[in-house]
Amino acid sequence: MINKTVKVYVYRIRHDYLSSINWFNKYRLRQIDQCLNNAIRQQKIYSWLLLNYAVQKEFKYDIVKQKKFKLINNCFWKYKNYFFSITHRDEYVAIAISMHKIGVDLELFNKKLFKKNIWNRIASENKNLKYSPLSCLILWIKNEAFFKQASSKYIAWSNKKNDEEVTVVNIKSTKIWLAITCNKKNLKLVIDI
Repeated sequence: MINKTVKVYVYRIRHDYLSSINWFNKYRLRQIDQCLNNAIRQQKIYSWLLLNYAVQKEFKYDIVKQKKFKLINNCFWKYKNYFFSITHRDEYVAIAISMHKIGVDLELFNKKLFKKNIWNRIASENKNLKYSPLSCLILWIKNEAFFKQASSKYIAWSNKKNDEEVTVVNIKSTKIWLAITCNKKNLKLVIDI
């Protein structure tokens, strides 16, 4: 049951973005049309497709043309009593679903990207933590997931949350790392790849 579970769907984009996306609702089409970067545009399209897939699988409901989904503070989506968080990086997109406010972030580990200067910015309140590119990535995705769940750019995981409230997962020993946070403890995490 979804009310005791956080479901996360992860998809790897394997094609160029779809040439025909006119079946999206007007709001989503406007968001996609305003995106000038083709890679980000492709991620937005596949995020919406994955969201539709997840909702059909969980609720037997087609959301593509519906207007019943609400975007809350540009951080997560809500439909009835369900919350959805979307993340994308490069060729991967992920959707998290819960009956509780949720945040998800996905990153691909690349030690060249997670340098000491980023660490100094995000770990400033965690003096006990030791820098490594992987610890920098993990702290980064925790912050991003919590930001989405809290729906405020002024709150950071580093000074408001503890490790028990953010789950970090490495998917099948790949470079893919996920952070999931939810305002309800002891929920079962199910990942569908």
